Amino acid sequence: GRYWSRGWPWIESVITDRWTSGQKVSLYTFLPFGFETWRRAEATLGSDSGNFWRKVNVQPYGPQPHLLEAVENFLHHQRPLAALVCLNRLAHEKAEFAPELAVQALMERLKELPSGYNHHEILELIKWLQDNPKTNPDDLFRVEWAYLPLLDHHFDRSPKILEKRLAENPEFFCELISVVFRSEKEDRKKAEPIEQEQKIATNAYRLLHNWQQPPGTTNGPAFDGKAFSKWLAEVKAKTKESGHFRIAMSQIGQVL
Repeated sequence: GRYWSRGWPWIESVITDRWTSGQKVSLYTFLPFGFETWRRAEATLGSDSGNFWRKVNVQPYGPQPHLLEAVENFLHHQRPLAALVCLNRLAHEKAEFAPELAVQALMERLKELPSGYNHHEILELIKWLQDNPKTNPDDLFRVEWAYLPLLDHHFDRSPKILEKRLAENPEFFCELISVVFRSEKEDRKKAEPIEQEQKIATNAYRLLHNWQQPPGTTNGPAFDGKAFSKWLAEVKAKTKESGHFRIAMSQIGQVL
């Protein structure tokens, strides 16, 4: 209340050298989330300013011309969810920022507890990456694969780069088939997969099951029969060799 009635001069007068660093951090986290607060907190706290970024609540509302600075600080201090909230705000306002920042925040978010997912913000940022021509396709591939369980055609959130790669790269399709399905040439007594292998197989099955972009349909509205035939010929050769021919043909039939 005193901040709103007296402004920054009161804040600067009330903080003295007798205050501990923790007390100063607490006061600054109670103040409006914005550039003026960040600047003063960093100037007052010096080398302890990281504690402010680790504790402050994220409220990126109203005019925020320096919000990218907050994103970089949150990422630097291991708060990817806070960075995602700010990036989502920037994307909503059609502000320019590097796709690499969004990729970094999304991938670092995976290191935290899954119960902390904010699905809406994650999905909106993935869509922003998908629609951004500056996004590196390999980076988007990693993001879509990591968040595949959230990407659902029913909610207009499909894994666009993954499906496109399936439709254009027969090696990728064959790799997924071999991850999900047992080869007809394989020993039935093969050891059970470890947890990481199971997760990869689950993701691969989900991608194949929901796949809706067939080969021959990625270069414009018309169906490209030559591209399809070339893709199919390579798949047939590889899966006959690996022992996955029949299941591969079944999966192709389903997407068609």
